[in-house]
Amino acid sequence: MLLDAYTASFRQKGSIDLNDLAAVLNHSTTRSGSLLLKVTSMKSYGMLTRWGKIYITEIGAALAYPKNREEEEALQKAVKNIPLWRELYNRYGVNLPGRTLQRSLLR
Repeated sequence: MLLDAYTASFRQKGSIDLNDLAAVLNHSTTRSGSLLLKVTSMKSYGMLTRWGKIYITEIGAALAYPKNREEEEALQKAVKNIPLWRELYNRYGVNLPGRTLQRSLLR
């Protein structure tokens, strides 16, 4: 959904502004909490940047238009942009300790 909106505008202008993004995603205002949460979350994961207009990053492009292993690598980069996920990944890799995770984290 967000990708479709971005792609249509990006092909024409190279970026999308928040007003256009809100309209494409059926938000009546750019002050919509859910719209701002989506944009903020994608920015936190390193999938887009925002300086007046919204631009997709290399991570976002790799997730949107993957080539070979590019999607997996982009996902790892995106997840590692969030401090909590980065710490969990650095400690456990992809093998979380399951039911003992809470005890493990409290050590």
